[in-house]
Amino acid sequence: MKTTDNIQRLVPLESVHLADYPKADEHLIDEKVSSEIKLMREIVSLGRAARSNGHLKVRQPLEGMKVMFSNAEVAGIFWGSDVIDNVRVVQDELNIKSMKVLEDKKEFDEYVSFTLLPDFKKLGPKLGKKLPEVKKYLAEADGAAMLAELDRDKKVILKLSDGDVELTDEEIQVRLTAKEGWTAAQGPNCVVVLSTELTEELLAEGRAREIVRLIQDRR
Repeated sequence: MKTTDNIQRLVPLESVHLADYPKADEHLIDEKVSSEIKLMREIVSLGRAARSNGHLKVRQPLEGMKVMFSNAEVAGIFWGSDVIDNVRVVQDELNIKSMKVLEDKKEFDEYVSFTLLPDFKKLGPKLGKKLPEVKKYLAEADGAAMLAELDRDKKVILKLSDGDVELTDEEIQVRLTAKEGWTAAQGPNCVVVLSTELTEELLAEGRAREIVRLIQDRR
């Protein structure tokens, strides 16, 4: 049989590169799981940012991690999983020995301090000459207490020398500073704080992980 005859008898196969991309069935999307995974990614991302802020490699194990969610709804997403052990996943991803979720913002006073600033772009036209006094008022205020009030009421009332001024949570910027022995990062749904204290045991484990990495690189 001629070679051309063999070629003619070949059955053409469909190529995946030529096929139409399948359409997604949006009815199969689980919004609950999607929200949960999105939150988990934010926590892990903030944890890595906190490590970077504290100049701590991911291979170096750390003892403790604290998380504060922005509200009860977000906390419910984290604790509401029927499938994933979220605490274990976060600890494994960030190489953390223990994790604790704080429910009261006052507990965070031990680890971080909050500084409040006016959003100058939004409040400049609104307040005019009052803006410097508002800035001074916010700088001297109890950041944690005012932040709790903002979370509860979505606004705060400042008692200035020439009358009260009402500010919404969208008109105030919050800056986070970690206290000694901790490193932190803040996102839209939570704050993550990591302990920077390294015991000899943690350091030894970190060195062991580094040796394993070097051996694997050699292989």
